[in-house]
Amino acid sequence: MKIGRFAERAFGALFFCAFAAAFVLCLTYGSWLLEKKLDPVLGIASGVLFTAIAYFAVKMARRLSVPNPRRVEVLLLILLFLIYIPLQLWFAHEFEYDLTNGWDFDIVVKSAQSYALEGATGCAAYYSSWPNNVPIMVLLCLLFKGALRLGITDLMAVGAVVNCVSIDVALLLVYFTARKLAGRRAAALCLAGGMLTAALLIYTSLFYTDTLSLPYPIAALYAWICFKEKYAAGKKAGAARALIAASLWIAAGSLLKITVLIAAVAIAIDALLCFGARRGAVTAAAVAILCAAFYFPLRAAAFSHPAVPEKDEAAYLPTLHYVMMGLHGNGNYYDPDYGLTFSVPADERDALVKQEIKSRVEAYGFGGIAAHLAEKIGFTWGDSLYTAPYKIGRDRQPTSQLDVLFLYYSPYYRYTSYVCEGPHLLLLSMLAAAGILFMRGKRRELLPFALSGYGLFFFLLFWETRARYLVNFLPIYLLVGILTFWYLTEKKDIAKIK
Repeated sequence: MKIGRFAERAFGALFFCAFAAAFVLCLTYGSWLLEKKLDPVLGIASGVLFTAIAYFAVKMARRLSVPNPRRVEVLLLILLFLIYIPLQLWFAHEFEYDLTNGWDFDIVVKSAQSYALEGATGCAAYYSSWPNNVPIMVLLCLLFKGALRLGITDLMAVGAVVNCVSIDVALLLVYFTARKLAGRRAAALCLAGGMLTAALLIYTSLFYTDTLSLPYPIAALYAWICFKEKYAAGKKAGAARALIAASLWIAAGSLLKITVLIAAVAIAIDALLCFGARRGAVTAAAVAILCAAFYFPLRAAAFSHPAVPEKDEAAYLPTLHYVMMGLHGNGNYYDPDYGLTFSVPADERDALVKQEIKSRVEAYGFGGIAAHLAEKIGFTWGDSLYTAPYKIGRDRQPTSQLDVLFLYYSPYYRYTSYVCEGPHLLLLSMLAAAGILFMRGKRRELLPFALSGYGLFFFLLFWETRARYLVNFLPIYLLVGILTFWYLTEKKDIAKIK
C-alpha cells in the first residue's frame, strides 16, 4: 500500500503541474487572447472577481437547510430544471443552425436526414475516412425516423431537444455524484456551476458527439464509486451490477466519442490503487472484458445499419494522421495535412504519416517540442467558451439577441470573453489545487475523476486538438474543480451532510 500512496502523491504532482501550466499558458497562448487581443490583466481581474463571487456562493450554500424528506429534494430539482430547460430551448432557438458551414456536423446531420426522408445512404468516401462518425450518424437516423413516424418534421428541433436532454442528464449526474461525495449542499453548488457554464447553453443546437456523449464519462465514474461503496459493504450483487453499468456506459459512450474510453483507463488505475495489485488487476481486467463485450456488438450493430455506405478503400485515413496534424503549430485542424496524406495511394499512407511524424519531431528538437506543447496547451485550454461561438457562428451574421454577445465576430464578444474567462481561470486554478490535495494524501475520493481529467489532458498533447474536445469531460472538470473549492473553504466544525 505504500507504493499506492506514493503513486497517488506522484499523480497529484503531475495533475498540479498540468493544470498550473494550463492556467499560465492560456493567458499566454490561449485562443481567446489571440482571437480578440484581450488583456491578460483584465482576464485575471475577472478571475479574482469570480473567486470572490464563488466564495460568497459557498458561504450561502453552507447555510442552506438540507431538504428533508427526499421528496422535497426531488421537487426542488424539478422546479430548478423547469427554469433551466426553457433557458436551454431559448438558446437553441436563438442559435438555430442552418447546416451551411460544411464541417462534420453538417455532413453527419444531412446524411441522417437523407436516410430518414429518402432512405439514402451516406457518402462512402467520408465515412470511410472518418468511421468514428458512423455511430452518431446511425443514432441520428434512428432518432429522425422515430420523429417522422410521430409526425414531427422539424428534425433540427428534435435533435436540439434531445441534445438538451443529454446535457440535463449529465448535470443531474454531476449533482448526484457530488451529493454522494460531499453532501447535498456541495451538490447544489456543483449543479449551479454546471447550469451557469455558458458553453453548455451555446452548444444546445449542435447535437453532435461533444454533447450527446456528455453523460457517459461522468455516469461511468458514478457507477464506479457505487461499485466501491457496495464492495466495501460486502454487497457483491450490487457491486457486480454497478461494475456492469460502468462498463456499459463506457462502451456505449466510446462509440459516440472515443475519448470516453479514458474513463475505463482511469477506473483500472484507481482499482490498482484502491485494491492492491492482485484484486486491482482482477477488477481492471473485468472492466476491460465487460467493455469489450458491450463495445464490439454495439459497434457491429451500428456499422451494419442500412444507412452506412460500403467501405471505400481509397478513402482510408490512418489513425496516426491525427498525431501528425497535432504536431503542426498549435495542434489545431490543418487542412494541408489531409492533402499530404491523400497525396499517395491508400497502401502507402501509413508509411508516409509515420515518416512525417518522425521528421516533424526531429525538426522540432527538444526545445521546439517543449515550445510546441506549451502553445498546444494554451490553445486547448485557453478558450473559456470551448469553441462554441466559432462553431455556431462560422459565416453567420449577428441577427438574434444572443448573437451579439456570443459570436466571435460580434462587437460585444470581447466583453463576453472577459466575463466567461473569470470562472474558467477559477476552474483551472482549482484543478491545480486538487493536485496539491492529492500530493498531501487528501480527498482521495476525487482521484478517479482527476485520473480521467488528466487522461484527456495527456491525450490531447499528442492528438489534433481544440477546446471543443474538452466538452464531454466538462462535467468531470466541473465536479473536481467545484468540490476542491468547497473543500478548501470548509471549516473543521462543519459536518458534511450525506
